[in-house]
Amino acid sequence: MIAARLLGRGACAVALALATAGCSGSPEGAAPSSGTPGAGPTTTAAPPTTSSPTPCGGEGTGIVRSACDGTATVRFDRGDEHGEVGGGTCETTVAYLEVTAGTETAAAFDGPRPDLADLLLPVDPGPFADGTATIAWNGVEVVLDEATGTHDGASGTFAGTLPDGRRLEGTFTC
Repeated sequence: MIAARLLGRGACAVALALATAGCSGSPEGAAPSSGTPGAGPTTTAAPPTTSSPTPCGGEGTGIVRSACDGTATVRFDRGDEHGEVGGGTCETTVAYLEVTAGTETAAAFDGPRPDLADLLLPVDPGPFADGTATIAWNGVEVVLDEATGTHDGASGTFAGTLPDGRRLEGTFTC
């Protein structure tokens, strides 16, 4: 079940990375999406912000995509660590609301993981029990499957217990 969810998340991330082509919003010449489910991905943008010690962005082997210049912010508590990753985007597809802030890397990435907060939540507003949260902070990445919480499409909460027993709790705003 978890492997299937991770594969589905990875496929969605690849599809979103291709669809957003550098997180620049709508494709050249296309009208921006309305943000309505089924209308395609939407992306918000604003000046860069981050409180993380690791710079956002970059190119090269192992960098999948970066969300550094948007308006989304994810705040979280991971055990006794408190973090915030800003400059992210909120994208709505037919099935998911994805909130991404920071730099996503692949296995081929060499070095400490850049900061990342990536939430994959059911698109329908309200309570959920089947979200996924990936948080990379201070070089350590954790994945929370079956996150619970609630959202209204523009802000929300998420929580759950990590495999090592620590709690991961947080909030996001688009």
